[in-house]
Amino acid sequence: MGKTAETWPKVALRKRPGGNDWRIDLGVIDGTRTQYFRKTEVEAVALADQYRQKRKRMGELAAKLSPEQTLEAAECFDALSGTNTTLRGLVAAFLSSRSQNQGERPVSTIRDALLADLEEAGRRPRTVTTLNQRLGLFVGAFGGLTAPQIRTSEISEWLSQQEWSLGTRIGIIRAIQQLFTYAVQRGDVGESPAASLILPKTEDKMPEIMEVEDVGRLLTHALAYHSFMVPELAIGFFAGLRSSEIGKLTWADLNFEEKIITVRPEVAKTRQARHVPMSENLVAWLQEACHDHSQDVRGGNTLCIRVPPIHDKAFAAHRRKLCKDLGIEWPANAMRHSYASYHYALHEDASKTAATLGHADTNMLFRNYRGLATKAQAEKYWGLRP
Repeated sequence: MGKTAETWPKVALRKRPGGNDWRIDLGVIDGTRTQYFRKTEVEAVALADQYRQKRKRMGELAAKLSPEQTLEAAECFDALSGTNTTLRGLVAAFLSSRSQNQGERPVSTIRDALLADLEEAGRRPRTVTTLNQRLGLFVGAFGGLTAPQIRTSEISEWLSQQEWSLGTRIGIIRAIQQLFTYAVQRGDVGESPAASLILPKTEDKMPEIMEVEDVGRLLTHALAYHSFMVPELAIGFFAGLRSSEIGKLTWADLNFEEKIITVRPEVAKTRQARHVPMSENLVAWLQEACHDHSQDVRGGNTLCIRVPPIHDKAFAAHRRKLCKDLGIEWPANAMRHSYASYHYALHEDASKTAATLGHADTNMLFRNYRGLATKAQAEKYWGLRP
């Protein structure tokens, strides 16, 4: 038998005066022809089969890599060229170091590190504060333990003992998952015990909006007795900005000549700037509310819309008292939901309404904001004036 049936590597008898042997030809590797020799055909075929299986395995592994991973590996090999270090050696050293470091930091310290990194990454203070609040009870219960010491069953049992609203429960579970994802990334634990936590299923509910008459009574009473509240209420009801966005607006963001509100990136929840049209009745409410105030709404004043500059919670307290005095129910996200519903009912253009809300498409509008409002009701709503 002169050659084997396999095409690679080539196995062939080599006849020599001093005695024959068998050649295993792997072809050109890294610019050099690579060959091996064995005394018997059995040994040669066995070696060829080893290389054949090795190449098959390499092909299977390569198929699992994405193009980006393949490129990254090639770049790593280039960077290590000319050194005595191998990629396998670096990975082994990293895993060894990670294994030694795992479990050293308590969860409370991991939480502090996560919050610090988020602040350094430029996350908004409100985002960091909210996460800290949501992690507070969890760290109070498990903060002294290291991440590897905490089991999924223990987290689930602790969650089952808490009497929270559905929204609060979902928010806290997501915060716990974020904490352990960070712990995995930083080498504090091999895998997250929170990854398999199941989020409670929420029920879809029709968003509630305020009746046109109640919006009119609220604004009229505020104008007469609490005029400092009118700009925020009017912008919320007739421009649809989020309360967190309104609290950061300045009068310079309102262009009364072009009737446009500019929501700057640092103001917008999505960090993307947008322009929101000012309706005629919004302009009327703003001018009437600021008629007796020192700030000139047409002067590009950089004073905040919310004057005096009180905190969100304090403003909400004033609003609750105002509603209580008038016997008005204030639904969740009342201003933004009302704006979206009445705007859509008037214009019958979902894309237009979604754009003013700062949404990339109409999905969020139909899922969370569009309530039941008729065109006749919308015409009355947009006709509300001082």
